[in-house]
Amino acid sequence: MTYIKSLTEPDLCQLILQTKKELFLVMPLIQPQVLQSIHQLYNKKNITINLGMDFSPETFRQGYGEMEAFNPEHLKQFNCQNIQDNRIAFIISDDLGYFLFIESRYLIPADKETINAVSIDPISIVRLKHHFFKPFEKKALEDQLANALIDESIRFKDVEQEFLEPAIITTKQIDNALIEKVSEDLKMRPPIKPDFKRIVEYYSTKFQYVKLIFKGANLQSKKIELPKKALTVNDASLRKRLETKLNLFNTEEEKEIFPELEDIRVQIKEIREFYLVPLKIREENLLEIAKKEDFESEVIQLKDEIAKISDKLIQKIDVKIEETKNNLQKELETFYTENPKQISDNDLFLNSDKSYKERVAKNKAAEIIHSVKWPEAFELLSKMNMELFYSNITKEDLSNKDLLDELIERGVINEADKSSLAVFGKGIDLKV
Repeated sequence: MTYIKSLTEPDLCQLILQTKKELFLVMPLIQPQVLQSIHQLYNKKNITINLGMDFSPETFRQGYGEMEAFNPEHLKQFNCQNIQDNRIAFIISDDLGYFLFIESRYLIPADKETINAVSIDPISIVRLKHHFFKPFEKKALEDQLANALIDESIRFKDVEQEFLEPAIITTKQIDNALIEKVSEDLKMRPPIKPDFKRIVEYYSTKFQYVKLIFKGANLQSKKIELPKKALTVNDASLRKRLETKLNLFNTEEEKEIFPELEDIRVQIKEIREFYLVPLKIREENLLEIAKKEDFESEVIQLKDEIAKISDKLIQKIDVKIEETKNNLQKELETFYTENPKQISDNDLFLNSDKSYKERVAKNKAAEIIHSVKWPEAFELLSKMNMELFYSNITKEDLSNKDLLDELIERGVINEADKSSLAVFGKGIDLKV
């Protein structure tokens, strides 16, 4: 296990999802994406989840989490402790543990790689569990510490391992050149004053980024792949004849066969147009937080509607798969009947009865069809879902001139907002 490493938020989520028995997570607060991974872990069943955080207004204001992400009913599912004024952060996933040096999301983006994690030794793992969650009786704690002491002594025998660790830490002497460079940069872009925090909070409570994703609904892109070994014929005309037969659906057919699905797409488009502001320079859209509750309510209704039409869709998809299978087999049968040499150039076969060659062609086509990995209808449908991803407006956003110009252009920011930003812009360097 690497002693010092970088753990981004996606890395942390992956570590959580790898837990097999028990998870202990202590942080100032837990960000929405991390909470989402914890809920996914909970759904795997038979995993003990222990959470600790400083659940206070001030911690939220400092940018360590989002109040909207916390559902009281969900938190009841875990051993969730409020630890006042705590800034110690660590994760213990089964026997693997890291101290986490967590920064406010106002300062460090979720995906920025920083040196922020140190491996926890076995003895400290037991002690941290005991001090924060007290899961052990006295005798059990003694046994756990004794075992941890043995594990740690064994680990320290392998001194060579320390020299094999990847070099994540690189250093450079702080000399006059570096001091001058930093000094000049600070003169050009002075440290942001506390007033900026209030400006960020104002806009982050008014707007939020959201990404609405509808997955798995593009059935016209579903194409059957013929195994290379199955179709030994290198015939351009055959390939052309099979091209359309390999598509499970086409765009026009899909609209005709699946009107329910098309209706879902129309509703999603309407929701996007009514609630969300598209942005050119970001993948996410912008959502006015005052409309967030109504927005989420409509998305939930759509999810329910997708669930209700699933049975009807699965029957139609199954019929279409069988139809594609039959059409493809008929096309292959016709080709091999018309081109018997593609089956064999044996004279005995080529001079045989027509009905016999047709039967062999039929068997050959059936053999190819049988070698194809045909999808089941439920597999295609199970990949269809809607997902929401949120992120907050940050100081980087409010110092991005291109983004601010776009918000003004789209009418997101009014005249009062413009005035505030004009004052704000005098105190920081707007990034062009």
